[in-house]
Amino acid sequence: MSRKRRRTTTPRRSYVATGFPNGVRYTVNGGNLYAIVMRPSDDGVYRFERLRKGDAAHNADFHGFIRRIDLLGGPTDGEGDGEGLEWTRDEHALEVHAPAVPGDAPITFRIAIG
Repeated sequence: MSRKRRRTTTPRRSYVATGFPNGVRYTVNGGNLYAIVMRPSDDGVYRFERLRKGDAAHNADFHGFIRRIDLLGGPTDGEGDGEGLEWTRDEHALEVHAPAVPGDAPITFRIAIG
């Protein structure tokens, strides 16, 4: 006689990454810092606390000079055309104002650093 294997249902693991506050991932390529936001903001305002203003002694995460910020695939996407997105930076966070993005797909900001 053959035995039938009983299938068990195991709970799926959560794929939420730990250590990434506010659902943001960062990567660098070619003089640009890319901030990938896992879910678009409802009001178009994005706060990146890890990119706040500060020197290397007080902000080990980032202490570079920001030249321009663009939303990839958005109206300001393109090196050199226009002025990029509106943004401010203080000792609390980098705050970026972007146009509304439909849906829940991740979005990416290109931050030109110098």
